[in-house]
Amino acid sequence: MEALLSNKSCFLAEEAWKQVMISVIHCDDSLSDQKDLAIALWSHLVNGPRRFKEVTDAISSATPPSQDEIDGIIRRLQSDRDSLLDWLIMASTLPELQGMQLEADQYGVVFPRHSWKSNPNHNSRLALWGTYVMCRILKSRLLVAMAPRRFSTLEVECQHLVSRIMSLRQMTSTGEGLVDTLFVSQSTWMASGIMATKESWSERHVNAGDGMIDRGKFHDWCVSIGRVCPGLNEENTI
Repeated sequence: MEALLSNKSCFLAEEAWKQVMISVIHCDDSLSDQKDLAIALWSHLVNGPRRFKEVTDAISSATPPSQDEIDGIIRRLQSDRDSLLDWLIMASTLPELQGMQLEADQYGVVFPRHSWKSNPNHNSRLALWGTYVMCRILKSRLLVAMAPRRFSTLEVECQHLVSRIMSLRQMTSTGEGLVDTLFVSQSTWMASGIMATKESWSERHVNAGDGMIDRGKFHDWCVSIGRVCPGLNEENTI
């Protein structure tokens, strides 16, 4: 979180630290047969700050990046998103999900039902799903930032997902229990920022051409989640 909000890469993405975390996950009995899923998701979580930094540096650069640089960033983000979609397919077939009162939305993302109450056996799995949603929203929003017109459908998807998250947040505030808190706590901060910039990032307000999103709109999103944007911040204080 500190790395993401400070526009830095996360040291945990380094290979030596990844091996340490893999070892920790393998020793966590609460994940049972979901350890491979946790390891795959951890990789997405720790590389998120680096992806965010790449996009921030491209958009805030005084010298516009080359098309090759832009294509490279988009290619890496698409690869991440494809991997997350594969993760979802694998996770959705696990027998451990049976008995967990979950429902899939139109994008295949699983959410807890309104009536579901806390079950200690499900808590770690629910937190895993919340982390997945946060990673998917982040990677999709970054793709929109790099090419708003090309990935306009991903912005619609992001807004749908954050709407579901905020609905769960409302359920939590009205006493629906720990289960919703475990899911929502992984992604509420990101959801709030995306919802706050919904209008300015809508298809009718983004760039008319095929370039990256306007710096000011990107800056507004970063501000909404408490994130530092070197260059962008300085530009807006001149």
